[in-house]
Amino acid sequence: MGEAIRRVMITGAAGRIGQTLSRAFEGNYATLRLFDLKPAEKSHPDTEVVIGDLMDFDALVIALQDIDCVIHLAAIPEEWPFEELVEPNILGTYQLFEAARRAGVRRIIYASSIQAVGFHRQATGVSQSSRIRPSGFYGVTKAFGEALASLYADKYGLSVACLRIASFEPQPEDQRQLATWLSPQDCVKLFKACIDAAPFSFATVYGVSANARTVVKDAPPAEIDFRPSDDAERFLETVGFDPNLETAMSLFAGGGYCGEGFVGEFDRVK
Repeated sequence: MGEAIRRVMITGAAGRIGQTLSRAFEGNYATLRLFDLKPAEKSHPDTEVVIGDLMDFDALVIALQDIDCVIHLAAIPEEWPFEELVEPNILGTYQLFEAARRAGVRRIIYASSIQAVGFHRQATGVSQSSRIRPSGFYGVTKAFGEALASLYADKYGLSVACLRIASFEPQPEDQRQLATWLSPQDCVKLFKACIDAAPFSFATVYGVSANARTVVKDAPPAEIDFRPSDDAERFLETVGFDPNLETAMSLFAGGGYCGEGFVGEFDRVK
């Protein structure tokens, strides 16, 4: 059993997930450092706020000093033209991993996305062994991050968890999210389970609540004790469900991202 993780940094801490985690984690760690391009909100006097840019490598190494675990959320979190995603999502992710290695960080929790496997059919579902099938260029950048995470785990000995986060919302907003919803409460549980896990090398974990219609077809890896409790089914009456609907949103794990710019018929994607 390794030494417990007590010093945590969150990149992209001013974003939706970053704020959710920081509110839940404040006061619970010896160090909680919030890193973003703009000031992140804090409510605990010991929480540290660092304004910084992933592209400033030297400043990033300094920000990571004395950190045990970094949660990497900073990215453009949606489908954009590829050339606009390259710097924040690809180069920025490389900068973070390399800076963490040089700073002696033990664990990285990388916020990947279900969009890395988005072209799998909802009916078939996804698992830890699912083939990479990005829904678009955003998904491609997340697949790159997972490959980089695997390299840093194998070559440099970092402990890395890649979280394929699905639909993080206060409540499900459409039919697809009955299968892909991640509640704020379960989101906190997911990241906490990864922080608290005993030493491990590499793990892929889906960020999905305990939905009755879940798109995820296997349990979390044994080394990550993630036990979600919320179920989107209680919102069924509000959201509605049409079993005959055949749109990208209803057919694919990646939902509407798969439909953007799609050419031809959905039947060709099995």
